[in-house]
Amino acid sequence: MDQLVVLGTYSSRIDAEMASEHLKSHGINTLLKSDDCGGMYPQINVMFRIKLYVDQDDVDVAMDILNPEEELG
Repeated sequence: MDQLVVLGTYSSRIDAEMASEHLKSHGINTLLKSDDCGGMYPQINVMFRIKLYVDQDDVDVAMDILNPEEELG
């Protein structure tokens, strides 16, 4: 990972990890960062959200994976 970009923020560790694992299943490396004292105070994530980082080169593909547009038919 050369240049990291925040792709999204989450108030729930579960939501952040689900998004991260979904991207990883498509071959995109991710990094989660949070300030919840090592998981001891998860309620802090409401104020200091969990950040999902991806490589700058993967931003467009990752956004398409997490937010697929509905096909118009």
